[in-house]
Amino acid sequence: MLALAFTLAIVGAITFLIMVSISQFNTKVVITPQKIRGFKRDRLSINARLIFKRSKWINVNLTSIKSQLGVDSEFEIKDGVVKVIISSNYAGRFTGLTSNLEIVDVLNLFSKQIQTVSNNFVFESLPLSILTEIPHSRPMPLTLGDKSGGSPGSSLELYALETYQPFTETKNIMWKRVARMTDESLIVRIRDSSIPKVMTIGFVNNKPRREAATINWMDLICEAIGTIGNTLLASGCFVEIIHATHEGSLDPISVHEVSNFDELSDSLVLLFGPPNPGEDMGNLLQVIDRSDIVVCGMRELEDRKLAAPISKKITLTVAEERSSPTIIGQRTMIYTGAEDVRKLISNVLEI
Repeated sequence: MLALAFTLAIVGAITFLIMVSISQFNTKVVITPQKIRGFKRDRLSINARLIFKRSKWINVNLTSIKSQLGVDSEFEIKDGVVKVIISSNYAGRFTGLTSNLEIVDVLNLFSKQIQTVSNNFVFESLPLSILTEIPHSRPMPLTLGDKSGGSPGSSLELYALETYQPFTETKNIMWKRVARMTDESLIVRIRDSSIPKVMTIGFVNNKPRREAATINWMDLICEAIGTIGNTLLASGCFVEIIHATHEGSLDPISVHEVSNFDELSDSLVLLFGPPNPGEDMGNLLQVIDRSDIVVCGMRELEDRKLAAPISKKITLTVAEERSSPTIIGQRTMIYTGAEDVRKLISNVLEI
């Protein structure tokens, strides 16, 4: 009996030392895949694998797993595999996944809690606005004015003369010129589009925000730019989305060229990083100057140095509580998520 007690004491001491040696540095959770993308409210799944040393002496249980504020997560364990379901009601880019583990020795004498963070995990939640199907249509000259778009279209203005190609409208054939020509080629009028070939959306991010406020702001920014980009693409424009980069970047202005749905999705999730505060606003002012449409939050308008040039542009500004804008331009739409952004785009195409 005494020998048994002595043996148990030795085993208990060993397990205690083993438990003391276990830490977040030698216990981790491996997430696969490391990056997932879907639309907000989608339920996406990933797998989690627990890796730890001295597995013969301890049992490890996953007690909870969570990401940033605004991301919902739940998990289930089946046949030793941890399946994690990730979803969010907000659009944007979320990083990191925190796992809480319970470590118990094989004798159930000791236990401890360990927290591990998977910093490389990225969850990209896309806005629903880019799912909206927008009819492809050519703008009418009466609604767009006489401004040349510099590309083929359907206005009354002449853009170029070209040789007739199959499927070209026969009404544009210049029959009088063809009659004077010695060869059999057909010359057709190519009319101007009356819309710019490329429209530039400038995103201005200058103010730090509390985490809860950032989530809602990021969601509305994604939905707004998604709607603008989607509508411009349907109108026949190419789109540029530009924003100021951060210290250490080779180019002060980041330019995302968008010609299709996938490129629009890629550009939206790359917008969000730390804000660009400070007295030197040269990069931000360049973004504003190059933009056809400026998108920002109401807090960016609190700084007169930014608010003044923004007020001269067609602007979509996301409504924010407890903000005090210094200047709001006459061509500014204050966006809460319910407004029809297409009205703003009509103003852009009419200038």
